[in-house]
Amino acid sequence: MATSRRSLVSLSAATLITAFGLTLCPAAAFAAPSAPASASDIQAQIVQKQHDLEAVAEQYNDAKIALDQQNDQLGQAKASLQAQQADLQQLVAAVGTVSASVYKGPQLSGLSTLMTSTSPREVLEKLDTIDMINDHNNGALTNLAAAEQKAAQTQAKAQAATDAAKATEADLASKKKQMESELPQLQSQLAALSPAAAAQVMDTAGGTAIAAVSAGTGGTATAQGAVSAALSRLGKPYVWAASGPNAFDCSGLTMWAYGQVGISLPHSSSAQGGSGPSVSLSALQPGDLVFMPGHVGMYIGNGQVVHAPTEGDVVKVVALSSMQWTSAARPAA
Repeated sequence: MATSRRSLVSLSAATLITAFGLTLCPAAAFAAPSAPASASDIQAQIVQKQHDLEAVAEQYNDAKIALDQQNDQLGQAKASLQAQQADLQQLVAAVGTVSASVYKGPQLSGLSTLMTSTSPREVLEKLDTIDMINDHNNGALTNLAAAEQKAAQTQAKAQAATDAAKATEADLASKKKQMESELPQLQSQLAALSPAAAAQVMDTAGGTAIAAVSAGTGGTATAQGAVSAALSRLGKPYVWAASGPNAFDCSGLTMWAYGQVGISLPHSSSAQGGSGPSVSLSALQPGDLVFMPGHVGMYIGNGQVVHAPTEGDVVKVVALSSMQWTSAARPAA
């Protein structure tokens, strides 16, 4: 009987545990709820997202340039291949004509030469003619083989350019998809900020706008013209992959400004780094381009830089010292 009572007690306890979801785990096993992110943490996350998406935007610009170059190479390879194939057809026809004259023409075989010649001198003259034709035929065959090899190499180059262009197109599509998927979230986060918090985010991401813009003297007239063009766009919004005249990304602004004075720059911050000789950050002149990873601005003199900072911001002038520029180049040198 005692055993039956113990069994009943055990069963009742198990039933209660199951019914009410009780556990025998120690209290320490319960996870404490995570603390909500602070306002500063949220702002830091937004700034990081701005920088990350700007880097993707500049990679997109790089891929567009690469695709243009690859398409140019593909066009050149196709044109070259077409010309080589035409030459190839002519060489094939020439070889065929010479071969027919050698092997089917009258009185050109060694036996017929001996049988039809009336003198040793005539034999030698005819044999010399045969040798000349054979030499010509051998030369034509050599040219034909060389042309075939060259055409094959060009065909391989065309195929490589095609493959590279397809890979770049896929890369472009991937980066575009990434921007389109992540940008709305960033825009929503920015819209949810108070004006003061939004201003703080923009100051952190792209420097504090200078109220009294003061372009300096120095540099070439062309560089000064580029500075004036860039400053004429103050207040225009940052839009990824945009190059003006009413919206810009960072490299789009500098490309547009220099385009107004007749200097063509690529739409890429990394590519613009090679647009002119490198200069020291301590020896900047108005019109020089200043760089940090994934970003470019234009020095205007008096320790100031004009740039299109990031998503949610506008073209503005900031202090050179407010951002971590790492290098500079002088397109109008």
